[in-house]
Amino acid sequence: MSNIHQGRARRDSKNQCRARRDSKKLAARLVLLSSTALLPLTVVPSVLAQETASPQAGNALAMEEIVVTARRRAERLADVPVAVSAMGAEDIERYSSNNIGDIAQMTPNLNVASRTAGGAGAGITIRGIGTEGANVGFEQAVSINIDGVQVSRGRALWQSYFDIQQVEVLKGPQALFFGKNSPAGVVSIVTKGPTRDFEATGRIGYEFNADELIGEAAIGGPLNDAWGLRLAVRAREMQGWMRNDAVAQANPSPTQPPILPGARDKRLGEKELNGRLTLTYDDGGPLTATLKVTGTQYKDDGAVSQMEIVDCSGSNQVVLRRIFGGTIVDPQGDCKADWRIASTDIPQEVAQYYLHGRDGEQYSDQDSLVSVLSLSYAFANNLVLASSTGFYTHNSKYLMNNDWTSFASISATEAEKYEQVTQELRLYSEYDGNLNFMLGAYYQDSQLDFGGSTKLDDIPRDPLTGWYHTINREAATSGKTWSMFGQLNWDITPELELSGGARWTREEKKSFVGVGWSNAAVAAAFPVRRINLDFKDDDISPEATLAWRPNSDLMIYGAYKTGYKSGGAGLSSLVNAGLLASQVEYGPETVEGFEAGMKHQALDRRLQYNVTAYRYNFKDLQVSSWDPVSSSYFTANAARVRQQGIELEGTYAATSDLTLRGSLAYNHSRYRSYLNAQCYSGQTQAQGCIGGAYQDLSGRPTLNAPDWVAGLGFTFTQNVTEDLFFSVSSDVQYSDDYYYIQTQSPAALQDSFARLSASLRLFPSDERWELGLIGRNLTNEKVLVSGQDRPGGLGDTNGVLARPREVLLQVGYKF
Repeated sequence: MSNIHQGRARRDSKNQCRARRDSKKLAARLVLLSSTALLPLTVVPSVLAQETASPQAGNALAMEEIVVTARRRAERLADVPVAVSAMGAEDIERYSSNNIGDIAQMTPNLNVASRTAGGAGAGITIRGIGTEGANVGFEQAVSINIDGVQVSRGRALWQSYFDIQQVEVLKGPQALFFGKNSPAGVVSIVTKGPTRDFEATGRIGYEFNADELIGEAAIGGPLNDAWGLRLAVRAREMQGWMRNDAVAQANPSPTQPPILPGARDKRLGEKELNGRLTLTYDDGGPLTATLKVTGTQYKDDGAVSQMEIVDCSGSNQVVLRRIFGGTIVDPQGDCKADWRIASTDIPQEVAQYYLHGRDGEQYSDQDSLVSVLSLSYAFANNLVLASSTGFYTHNSKYLMNNDWTSFASISATEAEKYEQVTQELRLYSEYDGNLNFMLGAYYQDSQLDFGGSTKLDDIPRDPLTGWYHTINREAATSGKTWSMFGQLNWDITPELELSGGARWTREEKKSFVGVGWSNAAVAAAFPVRRINLDFKDDDISPEATLAWRPNSDLMIYGAYKTGYKSGGAGLSSLVNAGLLASQVEYGPETVEGFEAGMKHQALDRRLQYNVTAYRYNFKDLQVSSWDPVSSSYFTANAARVRQQGIELEGTYAATSDLTLRGSLAYNHSRYRSYLNAQCYSGQTQAQGCIGGAYQDLSGRPTLNAPDWVAGLGFTFTQNVTEDLFFSVSSDVQYSDDYYYIQTQSPAALQDSFARLSASLRLFPSDERWELGLIGRNLTNEKVLVSGQDRPGGLGDTNGVLARPREVLLQVGYKF
């Protein structure tokens, strides 16, 4: 039997064992979910039988009130009829979570691929709905809101987020309150502002596995009775947790330079420098103002190309198939997920002719800046006018080996420059009566420029220029967005609130994608040409919510919600002679549905928990499919998706020293109809590939959509001596299996896993200093977060692994 047939037999046997194991796990989870679903039915009647009362005065175990801005104004978390997971500074610092990927490990149904190979740079999903990061033209279905600036670019996930006051993960459509492009949800990040008293803090940490050194500092406080200032900085340098085994060797191609350089950096390191200036004004009068400016400089040794070859279609050999004919075995590659690659740098003789090729050593550079000026004016008649003026930009360049072997027959440079300016105005009332309103307008002007050089195979040098590569690519999108929105809140009774509103959006985009230069050897296949596209669309997204608050500790709500994400052009498309505009453009994505929830504080507010049930229907979900034969992306709209499930999150102060927390979520996210999905590499007609091009994914799960996720953790604090304390925390997060590649090849299934985090801290009673030992992914789980079919069409699979075990020693001091 051939290696391929043996591999497929082993995989079929493994899938049968997994099916039997999963059936047992599913039965146990259904029992657990049934118990969870019955909990509100046992608690609510007893609560309603009690008199409405506040917690006992002086109750030391009552948890602090959490204030969120899920409806763009400060409200208690317990009062907001929105599915939101909120984490304060203490939660973020528990495991030193300074990027969205770390935050996702603490949030049910939030999945992040914070690095992807080229394209948009990253992808993020909530409840199995998101937008792949592979295509640079896509905006994310989960937006990032940074201090009020709405960003839907994947590269916003590259940078660290530091000196954080609070993170709110809003799940489900958020069209009304958060700008644009948030049909799946919003991750809202609020950074710290000036403290009431002067404060200076410093922290330094070292992570052992990646040899990572991290330093943070902040200083600030009042300048006078009206003005406040805070300056925060963060720097880190990492040797790397990915290893590159490629070595210098003779080049087997007669048309290329004689020597392949191997990996000049054996570990894929990173460097990052962040700084933020915050200036506030509040003299007690009607006008308040906040200016925040954050800059980030990020560099690495090719982490954008850290994708591994994780499966070789039943073989244990990495075979490079040259697109224009012939195959060759890579002597240095393996076929497993192990945080190791064999990816040679690009010969300098080749890279010197690339746009942004430098000396051929793989790299990524990104500079970004986000600034926001927030103004608020309270009129004497209980009206408030709020203004938010935002600016966001990033400038990225990178060189990558795109066949992920020690030959680099396929390689590319890409550069992306993005700028957006936003302006939002909101007028809202704070009347004592039973009617209040909010009216607003939003404007965004954006420009995205993209281009680079691509080498698709070992072809002869161009006779006119002497260049080795295949084509120079160019693309751009200029966009404008106008929207108006409003909401009316009606207190039908003191306990019952009805709110309803809508957002109207107008999108206009002018785009092109093309080839600016092509090698004479491929001029017929890749002629110099441009495809121009114009996109214009209008949308109205309404929503309505009914909330019942019988007392200050209980809120039950039901909501009808909708959302919208605009269409556009897939700028990562490789423009060959036969590419059609219809293969580049994609239409808008919409969603509508219902959710219901309960937020409850019990046992004198020692117990806080939320339950949310939801059912949403998505239409024309935007997807990008990689064609491994032509080494290009094609964009399309999947027909329909249904997302439904139930989530439970809770925290319990068991004693003055012990706090427990837990979560459980069931999410069933399936394509209701997706007839024209791209076949995976090597898929046969017997395996469902129709006409060698398309497969039917109807009824299959969406990308990064585990059916079950759960979490359980605790924090225990106790004194060692009268003036010395220690705190120990531990959390385990479980995820069911899921597909991490859109085409859903058998090798693209991530098995279920559980990741363990823990921290131990020592500090004095005045909390002047702190010594901490933090561990993340202590179980060292191999978790694949994104991937694609490997170029060449051999049936191989590439994947990006999340970070392995981390052990961080940290020392902090407060002056």
